Amino acid sequence: MRQTGRRTVVATMGGRAEYRVREHWIQALMLVESLRRFGGCHARDRVIVMTPGVAARRDGDIEARLEALGAEIVPFAIEEKSLAWDPAAKVAAAAGAEAAAGSARELVWMDCDTLVLRDLDAIALGGGEDVGCCPAYRVNVGSRMGEPPDEFWSLVYSACGVEEADVFPMRPCTADVQIRPYFNSGFVVVRPAAGLLQAWSDRCDAILADPRARRFVADDRYEPFVHQVVLSALVIARSGRGRVRELPASVNYGRHEHDAYPPETRARRLNDLVTCRYEYPFEVNSWHDILPAEPPLSTWLAERLAALQPLLDPERLQAWREALIRNGVRT
Repeated sequence: MRQTGRRTVVATMGGRAEYRVREHWIQALMLVESLRRFGGCHARDRVIVMTPGVAARRDGDIEARLEALGAEIVPFAIEEKSLAWDPAAKVAAAAGAEAAAGSARELVWMDCDTLVLRDLDAIALGGGEDVGCCPAYRVNVGSRMGEPPDEFWSLVYSACGVEEADVFPMRPCTADVQIRPYFNSGFVVVRPAAGLLQAWSDRCDAILADPRARRFVADDRYEPFVHQVVLSALVIARSGRGRVRELPASVNYGRHEHDAYPPETRARRLNDLVTCRYEYPFEVNSWHDILPAEPPLSTWLAERLAALQPLLDPERLQAWREALIRNGVRT
């Protein structure tokens, strides 16, 4: 069964090293199930699930379930050694997804740890818009307005062709501070014909090959966010402020960042969100402890999480949860 909606929705597996492979597949399954249940007029849109073309990262059982929901499983090429850098699979998958989108008017790039909770009309691009982006959750390596870009941001700006006139102020989701455009890479709306995601892949490859960037890639502070800085620079260099749409706070809402959101954008219930990101998904009570839901969403969530329990390895999940807690993440 192939859907022919006007937009393509993509979930990437992430491809992180040797662990959590099945959990990522299960997250992709939850994403597609949530789209089919709560996506409204977009519930039947075409879905592509990208996966590294590495046998050890495939899961035939979950793939069959996804295909039964009308999702297309599309492998993308990536060398095993490239997976040593966590975001490598995401960036390579993004380029592959853009190519697979064909003549679709819009491509919605989602990380697999996303749930669709309402109709996606809120993310549609206007006639003069090229890309829709969500702010980064935190400042972390973001570049503050009023201060010169640091060496890494300057390197990326130069590689991506950013001019000073391209830069505009924005705020991250959880801090009242003005920064240069810095977007979360887990939810992006693009026009496939524009080639932004292929450019993202190409620029990441070039910057990683640049000797001047090596110390930043090896730095634990920068390494997890290098790809986001590159994406942010490309967005403003290619589209300019007038053609970039900053998506509302109800899109890509960080459940794991819930307590840090300011009161004016902090959600009161899951039902109020368009899409939600999460760090640890597999216990019903933990969802309600952080952000309550009401029927029909609460009923669906309880049923789906219960149905997924037989697919999970309790010891692996406990180790995952303990690691998140050590890093200060609410689960």
